[in-house]
Amino acid sequence: MLILGILLIPLSIYIVLKERDYKTTDKEKNILDIKLFLISVLFIVVTFIINKEPFVFDIETGRDYLLYTLLLFIFTPFLWINLGHFVYKLTKRKRIKKNAKVKNKSEYIYYRDILDKLSPGLLMYVRSFEVDTKKAISSTILKLKLNKNIKEEKNKFTIVNKNGLNESEKMVLSLLDGYAFDEKKYKETLREEAINAGFIKNNNFGIFIKIIKLIFLIIIPVFNTILSIKFDTYVYDNYKVYVYDHKRYVLVGDKIGDIHFDHPKNYNDYYNGYVKELGSNFYDKSLIRANLYSNKKVKKTVIMQTIDALYASLSIILDIIFIYLVIEELVYIRRKFKRTKKGVEIINKSYALKNFLRDFSDLKNKNEKDLILWEYYLVYSVALGINEKIDDKVIDKYVNKKR
Repeated sequence: MLILGILLIPLSIYIVLKERDYKTTDKEKNILDIKLFLISVLFIVVTFIINKEPFVFDIETGRDYLLYTLLLFIFTPFLWINLGHFVYKLTKRKRIKKNAKVKNKSEYIYYRDILDKLSPGLLMYVRSFEVDTKKAISSTILKLKLNKNIKEEKNKFTIVNKNGLNESEKMVLSLLDGYAFDEKKYKETLREEAINAGFIKNNNFGIFIKIIKLIFLIIIPVFNTILSIKFDTYVYDNYKVYVYDHKRYVLVGDKIGDIHFDHPKNYNDYYNGYVKELGSNFYDKSLIRANLYSNKKVKKTVIMQTIDALYASLSIILDIIFIYLVIEELVYIRRKFKRTKKGVEIINKSYALKNFLRDFSDLKNKNEKDLILWEYYLVYSVALGINEKIDDKVIDKYVNKKR
């Protein structure tokens, strides 16, 4: 299974990269995520089934399953990749929502203007400091078509002019013309355009706040891990469980070995056996069957071990999330900018425009043919996530199509 895990690394990398490609449709992304999840689950299940390789030992308690799963992850890098991918998606979604928040209450509920024909990619960046590349490219292509920068005839398009376009829009034109598209450079260009347009500015105190945040992000998982270990040790020391003859027993006495040779009515409730030399049965009064929930110590043991297993599992997940957040914070620690008053104003208007388009139009069901009628409203319906259908079709039609 270790060899199989190594062989699965290229497959995991391929699926993750394909899923993050801006050319991949939403439906394809969902299918890829499902495949990645099923591969991970099947690998773990099969590993448990076939003699528990590469760590051959008896799994008899919940603690053993947890330990084995941890060992499996440690020695199987492709599982790290898969887990990291899903954690990345969750945290990115959370980060985008966090970045999109505006502390000032918006003075707009509905807004009908077209935001001064602002570039959709630039608007997306100012809104959340993140860019869904596919939506940004798709909505920009619609804008280029609307403004007659590109012309389409008989399902073929030609570039007409580049007048009045900003650098990020020219990059999309180059993409349509068959040139390589640098996604990282595209996002950096949008950031520079946001700064030059006065929507965001440098934040000199940002680095100090980020360092404080980073310290807390490191302290919390360390404290959580220590607490988890101490609680696990407490449960292990005070609520012991032993396995004999494939049956689980709870230690209810001070130690194992409270042997008796008499025969109480509940003889089978205890660990018992037969001493051949003495020709007599015995039972150990300190070890009682783990399924006798009427016994207070057994009931408490089951509860405490269940809590311990859940806490240990959640603690591991929490630590992984915080490790990712620390890495993410280190990556973005040099980002020293924030929205200006002008930036807050434009995204407040964009929220109000989104409300207007969502509540007073049927743009979510429109397609590219409706561009003539709806113009910039349709362009922004894609950029603002109201229309979830057009972006895939535009990418397939103009970007993925071989010329």
